[in-house]
Parts: sequence; C-alpha cells; structure tokens
Amino acid sequence: MELISINTRTAGQTEIEHLLLPDKEHLLPPFFKQQVSADSLSEAKRVGLEEIINRINYCHFNRESVLISLKHPRYNETVLFKALPEPCSKETLTCSWAGEAAIRPESYILEWLIIRDGQSIILVPAEIREMTKKSICLRITDKGYVFGQRRLKRYPGKNIEAEFTQKGLMARGCLVDFNPEGIRVRVRPDAASSLNWLNPDEKVSITLFKGNEVAISCTGDIYRQSESCLGREIVLKPDLDTLSRFPQKKIRPGRHQLVPSPTVCFEHPLSGSKYQRQVFDISYSGISVNEPIDDQLLIPGLIIPELTINFAGILKLKCKAQVVCRFQVDDRTMRQGLVFLDMDVPTYNRLTQLISNTQDENNYISTEVDMDALWEFFFETGFIYPKKYKQVESYTDQFKEVYRKLYQESPEISIHYTYQKDGKMYAHLSMLRAYEKAWMLHHHAAKPLSGKRTGFIVLKQMINYVNGIYHLPTPAMDYVFCYFRPDNGFPDMVYGEFAREYNDYRGCSLDLFAYMPFKMSPSSPLPEDWALRESSVQDLWELELFYRSHSEAAPSGSQGGLMIDAFGLRHDNAGSPLKKLYAKNGFARDWRTFSLLHEGSLKAVFVVNQANLGINLSELLNSISVIVIEGQGLTWDILSRAINEFAGCYEIDSVPVMIYPFDYAQENNVPFEKQYYLWIFNLHRASQDYLQHLQKRFRLTFG
Repeated sequence: MELISINTRTAGQTEIEHLLLPDKEHLLPPFFKQQVSADSLSEAKRVGLEEIINRINYCHFNRESVLISLKHPRYNETVLFKALPEPCSKETLTCSWAGEAAIRPESYILEWLIIRDGQSIILVPAEIREMTKKSICLRITDKGYVFGQRRLKRYPGKNIEAEFTQKGLMARGCLVDFNPEGIRVRVRPDAASSLNWLNPDEKVSITLFKGNEVAISCTGDIYRQSESCLGREIVLKPDLDTLSRFPQKKIRPGRHQLVPSPTVCFEHPLSGSKYQRQVFDISYSGISVNEPIDDQLLIPGLIIPELTINFAGILKLKCKAQVVCRFQVDDRTMRQGLVFLDMDVPTYNRLTQLISNTQDENNYISTEVDMDALWEFFFETGFIYPKKYKQVESYTDQFKEVYRKLYQESPEISIHYTYQKDGKMYAHLSMLRAYEKAWMLHHHAAKPLSGKRTGFIVLKQMINYVNGIYHLPTPAMDYVFCYFRPDNGFPDMVYGEFAREYNDYRGCSLDLFAYMPFKMSPSSPLPEDWALRESSVQDLWELELFYRSHSEAAPSGSQGGLMIDAFGLRHDNAGSPLKKLYAKNGFARDWRTFSLLHEGSLKAVFVVNQANLGINLSELLNSISVIVIEGQGLTWDILSRAINEFAGCYEIDSVPVMIYPFDYAQENNVPFEKQYYLWIFNLHRASQDYLQHLQKRFRLTFG
C-alpha cells in the first residue's frame, strides 16, 4: 500500500499535499496541491455518478490508481492511500490497496475518494461498506467536486531518471511529472553535495534519461520546492521556447503543406504513452505540428527516439526527431517545430520525393526507374560515348544487373535524381556513397525540354536534398565530391568556379590529377632496394603532411585540401562499416592504401579502389590513385612496375590510374591521357555559402 501524508491547517480547510511513496523501484505519479474549504466546495463544478463511473473504469483500463483519503480518528491527521479500482457499474466500488501498508487503514475514517486526470482532481463523497488490510469497498453517495483545473495538463513520468546540477551541486532522482511549463523532479544529493547549497535565485540544469539515452537536457528557474522523507521535490520552469539544434542556415529548406496532411505517431519518452498529432507543414529537415493549448506534451529540447510520419496509412516513415521551438498560433492552438535528428537513406528518399513533387510533378528522387528509358537517355545524350561504351561492353550483363539493383531496389548506398515527363527522361544526376563520410556525384546528363534548364533542375533537387540530410548521422554525408575534366565547361562553372572564389580549401578543395587507362601486364619485379607494403600509420601521417603543403593552389593558411579527410586516409579501414553496408545491399566495395618505399624512405602512396564493375561509368571506383610524396629518383618505369603489382585486384585489363600531383606526371614523361579535377566539398563548413553562390550566379532558388 502507498501512503500519502496530508497536513491539516485549520478547521474546515485542508491542504492536500500528497507524495506517493515508491513501490519497490517503480516511479509513481505526481505531487498535487489543492485548497479545500466549505466555500470552495460550494463553488466547485459538480460531476454526476455516470461520469464518475466512466472515469473509474478508464483508470482500471489503464491500470491507473485512485486515491483514498482517510482521517485518523484521534489526531485529525489525514493520509492518502493509493488503490487500484476494480470495474464499476453502479455506485458501489471495490479497490485493492497498492503495495504494503505502513499503517492499518481499517482504523481510519473515510473522507474522500479522489480521481485524478493530470489536469484536475475529483473529490467524490463516499461511505465505507467494508475495509480490510487488502481492499476497501465504497458506496458513492453524491456528485463529485472538481478542483485544481490547471491551465496545462500535467503528465506523470514513467521510469525517467533525473540529474540536477547547479554550480557544483549535483543531485539525482526521478521525474515526477511534466508539461512544457514545468518539470517536477524528486532528487537526493550526491554524497559530495548538499542541497543546502541550492540557490533558488540561480539557474539550474536538468537532464532526464530514459535508460541510457538522454530524453531532454535544459536549464531553467526554480519555481517551487518542498521536502519529504523521499527527498526534495523541485519544480523547474524550462527556459526553452526555442533552441538551435544546428547552426542557423542562411538559406533554409522551404516548408510545404501537403494534402492530405500526414500525422505523426510516437511514444512520448517521458510518459511512455502513445500520442498522435496532425502535421501542419513539412520540409527537407523537419516538421511542425499543432497541439491544443491546454493539452501540450511536447517540450522544446525533447528528443523523440522513434517518430512515425504517417501518410494516410499508406506510407509510414520512421525517424529520430527533436522538438526545437514552439509558439502560440491562437487562443486554442500551440505550434511545435521538430527537426529530424536521424533517418536512413531509403526513408529520406521517400520523404523528399513527396516534397519535391509539390514543387514540380516531374521531379523524381530515387524512385524505381524504367531501365530501358535510362539506357536510352544515357546513349541519346552522349553520356555513354563510343570510347566509354567500349570500356564496359565486355561485361554488359554485369553492368546491367548492377544498375538494375541501384535503380530499382533503392539501396542505402545510392541516390538518383531524375526529371521525367510522359515516361521520357530529360535529366539525371546520381550520388554514390564511396567512402565512410563522402558521397560521389556522378552521371550528370541532360537534354532540353520546352526551354527548361533540366540540368539545373536535377542539380537543384540534389542541393535541396543534401541541404536537409547532411546533419543526419546515418547517411554519413559530411563530404560530397566529384571528378571532372578542366575543359568540361558545365561542371567547372558549377563546381570549380565556387572553389576558386571561396578561397578556403578546408571548405571546398580542387586538386588536379593526371589520368590514364593503365594496361595491366606482367612486368619485371621492383628492384631490391624498392618495397611495396600496406601503409603504416607513420606512412599515412607523412602522406597528410605532404598533401597539406601540396594541395593544388591551396590558399595561404588553408592547410591543403580535403582528400585525406573525405577519403578517410588517416587510418586503416579494414573493419569499415561501409564495406558491410555494401555487402548487405548486394554490392562490393573496398579501398586500401599501400606505400612504395626506396631504401626505407616513403616515395608514393597508392589508394587501391575496388567496386562492382560499371557502378561508376568511368570506373573511378575501380581505379588506383597514386600520390607521389617524393618524385626524385622515382621514374615512370619504377612507378608502373609498382602499379602492376595490383593486377590481381581487378577483373579488367585496363585500370584507370590517377596521379597526383599533376606536375609529377608532366615532369616524368608519364603517358597520361587526360586531366581530372577532384572537387571536394565540406558540407558542414561551406554548404550555405555554396547555396548563396548558386543563387546569385545562376538565379536558382532553393527550399
């Protein structure tokens, strides 16, 4: 049985301050305070027997308790007992006591049956039919009195741990109840702290945990506090109406109202109850929902581990989200803004497809593609030109199967953006997760449609998509990169021009490589004073030092480009999660680093990339990147012998080889065929500047 104390102040007026004692380790419902007097009873709203019975049955249905107010016959002291009601159909109610009794209830006099709903209490007149150590049977004798109508409903916490701090003071305990304007916790100080240190005029910090996960962390003012045998109860008024989860974006994703409007469903992390809210609007990075102003349950800062966006029961998208703001719409409505904290790529694809279609019905993002239309488009636009086709023609069947899986099974490693009308494709751009934190842009092609700049339309799709996703951890999109030839005007204008104008290679870098298709063939082994081995930590450190100082045209003080960061070349990637992700989706991916040494001195590092044949039409993910650290004494003959050592890694005879720095290829008569820029973009550092650049340069609008 659970005991709750009541202190009698004066005759005819009782102050109810019930504090529920814990049943073993379970956290129990709230503190409640209410003045009861003869005058207040006469003024209180009345509820009839039928409503009282319905509320009791609702408590039974939810396994919730009622309170039994009992008065000591000698000392006029009142206590509250927690009791579990049985189903009720008439005025007679039977309840079993909750837990073990600290006193004998059968020696007390009944005052009230009390029913709570988080926003008010009902005091119900009743008389005892029978009372034992295990149960009580009551007869309801009159209408109930409604007291304590709160402006905001309070919700009880369920199994939520609390950590409370203020300038060196730390206390731990549990959440009692909450709403957006008040968080009530019951705490005890750590052994090294004292609650005597608590200054009620200073800000405090509170963190609430559900298991090992943070549910909310915020600061606020102490609104009220009280002592009990279980610890100190503190009511905190949170500071937050708005929080900045991510850096403020100069160009924010546009908000869209969908018809029909979706709903969101979630289990509230603090109460454990299920809730549903209507979505007001949605963007690439979050949603807003409306709540009744007197029934708010979302607090700015609250993290919702699993939120389901439900589109008419047909499509359900799951994500992790956080409440970041709230504002009052009118006298009855509060609007809450939520930002997405995480979402997997296929889910985000479906979400952005719905949004992009509101902007243009011909936009498509990672939808199932008609493969015949795709191949026709690639050949018609000249994207697969004769020389490129010759490279893939010997493994056409493998090539077709790879693309079928990429474009029809929506794997987590691939995204494609298309512009289609009446079954015809007019523009295409795709991305492939090539390294742990870097996605490769490729296969950008377009043809005209009624004067529309279709190439820019899919570019805009990609940028809107990326602007919403790069903060999410699961997609791991910290960097975007692409290769393009300096003489290719469109990518140089869209990508290269920004890198040169931005002038900060930690935000956007541009490195020039020599490119050649290398014919693998048996050759003489390396001379005895030369060695090829897997790169050591020291080799990779030296590679980084070299690259920092030699990144092409890096601005002064920029510390070189982004290749080391984006490709993850600081450490061995033998246990790479990305390799497992490729395998899970039915693809292959690997990249390893090897070092070429002369008499123990590092001369070059090889990044040996392997993937499914044709996954990139230029086979740049089936290539070898050579970074020459020390060119003196490293002839093309020695370097080509080293490259041939990797012949067993590839199913193709001719492997793309990229050599950096380009000056080495020029100065050592390397028979290169083309030049390629490697453009790498740091989304966390430069994304907003890039959007502004495109907006100004090409008159594009985003959102």
